[in-house]
Amino acid sequence: MAVPATIFFICISLVGATFNGAARLRVVYLCFFCCELLFFAGNLLKTAQWAFIRRDGPALGAVLPKSADLFGVGNGMGNGNVKAGMAREDWDDIKYVLAVAETGTVSAAARRLGVNHATVLRRIAQYEEEAGAPLFEKTPKGYALAPDRLRLIEAMREVDRSVQAVQRMVAGVRAPVSGDVRVTSTDSLCQIVLPSVVARIAGRAPELLVTLVSSNAHLDLGRIHADITIRPARILPDDLVGTEVGQLRFAAYRAKGGGADGWLGLAGQLSRSAPGRWLEGEMGTATVGPGADSFLTLREMAALGLGIAILPDYLGRDDARLEPVEGALPDLQVPVWVACHPDLAEVPRIALMRQYLVEELKADATAIFG
Repeated sequence: MAVPATIFFICISLVGATFNGAARLRVVYLCFFCCELLFFAGNLLKTAQWAFIRRDGPALGAVLPKSADLFGVGNGMGNGNVKAGMAREDWDDIKYVLAVAETGTVSAAARRLGVNHATVLRRIAQYEEEAGAPLFEKTPKGYALAPDRLRLIEAMREVDRSVQAVQRMVAGVRAPVSGDVRVTSTDSLCQIVLPSVVARIAGRAPELLVTLVSSNAHLDLGRIHADITIRPARILPDDLVGTEVGQLRFAAYRAKGGGADGWLGLAGQLSRSAPGRWLEGEMGTATVGPGADSFLTLREMAALGLGIAILPDYLGRDDARLEPVEGALPDLQVPVWVACHPDLAEVPRIALMRQYLVEELKADATAIFG
């Protein structure tokens, strides 16, 4: 248990230098909890390894010898002392294995990890060589996980979640009330709404530097791809905490003076939004015309007369090229949230930025959301 204990005492020293009073106590509890998670995840790896040894023989015992030692539990086979550099390299290998297992192809794994195709192939080959047995079956469609390796991958996921929790906690206790804050939101909110909000916040807190990450996909805040998200959603997922700042209203728009009568389709992430679900349930796919995965693109298509677009009201109402289609749509409203991962909620710069975003968006809720 040497590594979790070391991490714990390092975190405690950081906490003592950063927090006071009740905040310090809360973060100490969090440090202890995360280190316990590391120890628990290491034991999961150890258990998974022994399960494979019993069934598949000693050759597969090499699958996770050092990864378990990374968390201070050893593998019960005399490998309890592994150099830190080797353990770190093995943890990196696990990330590559998980990426291929979850995406199904080397190219998709490379995109997720931000590396090239050859690097993924090399790290997978390196891991399988150390394991002494293949983890994947190569098929025409990509890399398929061997059925008897599923428990192993699940153990790796537990380790991944534990390591991510510790990284978030360490980043939080070291963070000052200044610096860069990454805020992710939809492309339309980033282009139409948030620049003016960011400008007002910059006047209030010039020490906080906002980076807007425009994406209609929901970025993984657990992996710190972004610090704060501003998203329309019926309810927040369990891995986020946040504040509702308004109700986003939707309306139907078409080119002023006419245009095609058919509906424009909502693709990608938009197909899973409230307007996308309504359109599919009401009209089906047979009567839906061309479409897009961006409300900004749908607005342009509607303005060119290609059909009727369901748009956030703030996108369509002030566009002189469009006119509303009265009665075409029921009263569709979706809450808008300012949220972050629970482990980041009390990081000073993120907590302050969340407060400012909530205040600014609520102050203009009627003008912004309708």
